Amino acid sequence: MTHPNKTSDNSIIKDLQPIFLVGAHKCASTSLALSLNHHPSIAVSSPKETRYYADKKVKNMYCYHDFFTIEDSTTHFLDASTHYSSGNFNDSPLQIARDWPNALILYIVRNSKDRYLSLKKQLVFSGEVQYKDHAFILDNPYFFNSFLHGIWHQIYADLFGQHRVLILQYNELILNQEITLRKIQEFLNVAPLITSLERKNISSEKTHLPLAKVVSLRKLIRSSFLYTLIPPRVTHSIRLRFSTPITCKMLDSLSILTPNELLKLKLINSINQVNCLAHHSY
Repeated sequence: MTHPNKTSDNSIIKDLQPIFLVGAHKCASTSLALSLNHHPSIAVSSPKETRYYADKKVKNMYCYHDFFTIEDSTTHFLDASTHYSSGNFNDSPLQIARDWPNALILYIVRNSKDRYLSLKKQLVFSGEVQYKDHAFILDNPYFFNSFLHGIWHQIYADLFGQHRVLILQYNELILNQEITLRKIQEFLNVAPLITSLERKNISSEKTHLPLAKVVSLRKLIRSSFLYTLIPPRVTHSIRLRFSTPITCKMLDSLSILTPNELLKLKLINSINQVNCLAHHSY
């Protein structure tokens, strides 16, 4: 992770309206953050995934305020991290509520099957999950819990109040961009200046699968000062040298759901349906 831009005065951020775009994976949260970053009133974190309230290492290494560049026109700051709606249910929400009790929460939900297929492709292409293990992603509680949007919504609503939590539908955000973005900006109480979504699909740019040892080495280097000394073209050439080309057969297999995956998705849908009926959110 590259070091974020320094602000000249860390106390300034305390006078701004905090916004947290908390999830979820593969729901266009990156695209929404990129779009809102063009709004003169909103300072979006750099990098987008700060993980500040989800990773103790990050919290020890950086001052939270340093992730934001504040301009004279800035009235809001936005921290967008899908890690705030993954893993243990109480960790991130409680930490955010402790530091920013007046925060506004944005949460995007998407059809579980569509989202899972997209997430599986991203995890395999990035090397976070090895290709041979792709059918067992939902066996990991971290990823399984990230699909339980009904529970996450209720947790954030209980902590911040329902009026401070805006649930967004992925399809509406993609297909009705101007209307949905206006709704978001009204919720944030900023001028409706953003009318279209800046699309970003990292998975579609991948052509090779990195080997497990290369992924581990890359993570080690990223956590040290060496990462800032290695030119991007060098790391890119290393990834291509020690990687496997993505074939059509691989792509086809990632689109086929195994009985284990179908069972987990059915369980996810049942849990979400119960929670949705409980508080009529979706």
